[in-house]
Amino acid sequence: MSGGVDAVRSVHLTPDKPVLNVGDELVCSARGNPTPQLTFSPATAGGSSGEDGAKAWKTMIVSAEWKNQTHRVNCTAVNELDGTHQVTASATFKVVGQ
Repeated sequence: MSGGVDAVRSVHLTPDKPVLNVGDELVCSARGNPTPQLTFSPATAGGSSGEDGAKAWKTMIVSAEWKNQTHRVNCTAVNELDGTHQVTASATFKVVGQ
């Protein structure tokens, strides 16, 4: 809704692949007004975040410490609109590479 208020919606975690390489970037994005706050779990170092109107995004870099392991990452989007609204997207992947 342009200019209005809108609970968290459209949470996406990409790429949606079963295998990722060390150094690949996971991107979480969500829409809502007020703009949602995004959190990765487990929390990791690296990456960036930003906002564009009612859309928020946050990135995470796949760590070399995760090589040859399977991991599940959650991205949770939260905003306040007549209470707290929270939506989570998840991805499970194996890490390969250097």
